[in-house]
Amino acid sequence: MAATVTRNPCFVRGLSAFVWQCRPPNTTLSLSKTQLRWKGHSEWQNRKYKKAHIDFARSKEFGKLSLEIITATKDNPFETVFLEIKGPGGCGLLVQLLTTNKVKAKYEMNRILRRKGGVSKEAGSVPFLYNHKGTITIEDFLFTEEKRKLPDYPDNESIERAEEIAIECGVENLFFSESENGTKNIKFICALEDVKQVYNDLSNRFPDRFLSSEQEYLPRKLVSLSEEPLQQAKILIDSLEEHLDVVRVYDNIKEFPSHTCKLFCST
Repeated sequence: MAATVTRNPCFVRGLSAFVWQCRPPNTTLSLSKTQLRWKGHSEWQNRKYKKAHIDFARSKEFGKLSLEIITATKDNPFETVFLEIKGPGGCGLLVQLLTTNKVKAKYEMNRILRRKGGVSKEAGSVPFLYNHKGTITIEDFLFTEEKRKLPDYPDNESIERAEEIAIECGVENLFFSESENGTKNIKFICALEDVKQVYNDLSNRFPDRFLSSEQEYLPRKLVSLSEEPLQQAKILIDSLEEHLDVVRVYDNIKEFPSHTCKLFCST
């Protein structure tokens, strides 16, 4: 019996497509056995998925920057709130929020804790784990493209010169870091009461290299977590940071690569 070729329009996975079927006449063919997937469909879905996450991250960062700008204006309704959390494995988290509704923000934080694992602690139970310090960050003024080729960074010249400046400015400590764009930076740590003085000194010395001046919480002591509580802590911190009111989550976890400065902590 000769086979005939028929062209039937159908919808495959929500997409309009023409499926070519070769079958004997007067017989039926199950669509489930002939479903086709367009070439590139999976790739497009992956791109769309990644783009959605990137757009979400950008919108979240833009929202937080907008809040900080509004906070800097006069008579703003925003309030800085700190939430103290005992996390997985006994780690201590300090969450800084910027909000117009403290009660609502704390309620939403506690809802995240119930889902992701964490306990809100009474005021004063976590901050003693941290030192409140001032930090001033500048670009490494001695860094060159030639030094980028060196296996070890920073080199002795950069270290010695940075230490000299630290002594002259009266800072307590310093460390070298690298930005996401590859810029080599030096962060100077000082007491809160010395921030203005150190800021003025460094910004006058290096007006073209100055990056930022902040107040940060540096953990006094680090805790080491095994694999399971470490993953639980990561999920919890990621969930907290996704909230629009959260400015920063400080942690004292030795193995967790966060923005919290942990170089001068005991373990």
